[in-house]
Amino acid sequence: MHEVLPRTFALAGVELLDFEQRCAAGRASLQHHHAVLSHDTAGSRLEVWRRDRRRVINVLSSTKWRPGSAPWVRYHSTDELSDEEILVVDQLEQTNVVRTCLDLGTTLTRWQLAHVLYEAEFRYALDLDELHARNDARPRQHGKAVVRAAIADRRAGSAGTRSATEDRLLRLIIAAGLPIPIVCNPCATPLVEHECDFVWTKLRVIVEVDGTTGHRRAGRREGDAARDESYCAIGWTTVRITSDTIWEAPEHAVALVAAALAGAKR
Repeated sequence: MHEVLPRTFALAGVELLDFEQRCAAGRASLQHHHAVLSHDTAGSRLEVWRRDRRRVINVLSSTKWRPGSAPWVRYHSTDELSDEEILVVDQLEQTNVVRTCLDLGTTLTRWQLAHVLYEAEFRYALDLDELHARNDARPRQHGKAVVRAAIADRRAGSAGTRSATEDRLLRLIIAAGLPIPIVCNPCATPLVEHECDFVWTKLRVIVEVDGTTGHRRAGRREGDAARDESYCAIGWTTVRITSDTIWEAPEHAVALVAAALAGAKR
């Protein structure tokens, strides 16, 4: 038996526990206090947040007492958590869809959260009006503005950022002081059958993030080229930036975006 957290034991060390076992251990470490899984962990178990955040287990409780520190568990305190906000998934209590979305407003960007809302609408018929009302009814709290902005983005049609690479490019664009684009919204261009990654409507500029696998296939390349030509025919500029460029040469990625925006202003 190994102590993987204070008051929590397992037959193996923490490095051998899978995600669900670490979820159980993290929640059990607050065994004398009502605790539920929350934030990224709840979102992952609900399959509305699929990013690689499973290394850290998030636990929410009304107590401010902590059983000790561990690099793979993060404790959150709350002043209120109603029974209606708790859901049992695979025998473990966690926050429900609405509460998870509200909590993720404290850890995600508005564009990341917009994608969570997109997934929650599809999987659980999330009611954005209900979420908006619940968010406004909360006392002043960190993350409230992020939730409000994400709801506005979803209502406008945005599906939010869908990958760490898109997140990185968007951060680079904002840090460079460039205009903030519309993100993953098929209504942002005249060709509504297409959903482009980043769009500057007034400048008629599109930036697409090309991954290292799918976009290199011959059929995909041909489809991308035909799509770019269709936008060119109606006076739009499309810039394609590979994920390798975004991660390995960020200055060049920003320069490509800046050049396209500057050329459109002329």
